Amino acid sequence: MNWEKGRFYVTSSKTEHHQGKEGRQVPIFPELKTELETLWLRTKGKDKEFVVNLYRDSQRSNLGKPFAQIVKDAEIEPIQKPFNNMWASRSTEIYDEHGAFLESQWIGHSTKVAQAHYLQVRDEDFEKAVGKNHCNENKISHQISRQHKTAKSCNVPQARKMKNS
Repeated sequence: MNWEKGRFYVTSSKTEHHQGKEGRQVPIFPELKTELETLWLRTKGKDKEFVVNLYRDSQRSNLGKPFAQIVKDAEIEPIQKPFNNMWASRSTEIYDEHGAFLESQWIGHSTKVAQAHYLQVRDEDFEKAVGKNHCNENKISHQISRQHKTAKSCNVPQARKMKNS
């Protein structure tokens, strides 16, 4: 952990046998900073090199089972391949915010692998493509939405059915 520079080092057992691919520097993203600081304070900084020590032991490194138990206890519907999905979500966010080169450097795979396996099309990508206020600006869309009864997605009142008298 390099708190002063706002980054940490990630080792890569998968690529460590390649020269210069033993690991990589990754930013301490704001979303992680508070959690990492909390873990650091819990250990009172005893281990200067590692913040998360519990799962460094190969006997305890399978996070799938405890994660599945947490999901079950929380009564949340499980998702397929949760770690792959989290990896893909973060990969997409970094790609969107920082570009392909930094995404591949920080996440640890090639741009080709990211495009083939991780990058996703999100709802916000569609919203950005059509314009944030597309519903308010396009009257034809309102008419079409009403006809197809999808106006709720644009917060447009749906046409009311007339009562027979």
